[in-house]
Amino acid sequence: MKTGVFGRGRIIWLGLILLLWSVWLYMTRSKKLNHPQKMNIISNIGLSLFNDLQTVGKFTPEMARLLVAQSAHETGNFTSQLFKEQNNLFGMRHPRIRKTYSIGEKNYHAVFASVTDSIKDYKIYHTVFNYLPYYSSVSTFVEALSSRGYFTAPKEEYKKGVSYFYDLYFSENGK
Repeated sequence: MKTGVFGRGRIIWLGLILLLWSVWLYMTRSKKLNHPQKMNIISNIGLSLFNDLQTVGKFTPEMARLLVAQSAHETGNFTSQLFKEQNNLFGMRHPRIRKTYSIGEKNYHAVFASVTDSIKDYKIYHTVFNYLPYYSSVSTFVEALSSRGYFTAPKEEYKKGVSYFYDLYFSENGK
């Protein structure tokens, strides 16, 4: 039994095609619309940190880029509880021996009064452990951190995370 000019089978196929086209259109449109919003969040936090690392920490621009990428990786792109509640940009522990800007300890990590104090403390850490003022790539930077036991994650995993944020913030394709 036919229903109208097209028949029941054709109506179902047209409906499926229309549904698939609508889903495809929604998915491609939502990716385009969400991208600028994501980049605004990155610009507000990461690029502000980039400037502070140069002015407060006296890091070179290239070193500041590496440190933004490292910090974004360490803090889940500045969303971690450690960053939000303790102003801890780099997952630093409260030091027992060296000079520090940490005002205490919570859950085994340093607590800072401000993000600026976290930057100042990291500068001291770099000086005490004799890090170079400049690294030529994410790989050489992560290798230096690894050789000093800075992180406990597998080296390639850590490098992948820092590289991801470096590219996201500073590569032409990421912007």
